[in-house]
Amino acid sequence: MELVPKRFQTAVGTALLVAEGSCLIIWTIYFAWIGRDAFYFIYFAVGLNVIGVVGGFFLVESPRYLFGMENFDKCR
Repeated sequence: MELVPKRFQTAVGTALLVAEGSCLIIWTIYFAWIGRDAFYFIYFAVGLNVIGVVGGFFLVESPRYLFGMENFDKCR
């Protein structure tokens, strides 16, 4: 959220929470009426985690975080 401009943080936070709630609804519908096999969901989740780990190495620290940690040289 620190990398999102201040004016969009509320909208992005709301969208993330709605997406999380939608995932629970989708899982419930899938397991109630479509199938009982969770392997596709697990493979998808593992794939997203791999992408997240690799992407984490390329993210830069935000100036707000650096300022809070009193690392003013990097913050500039």
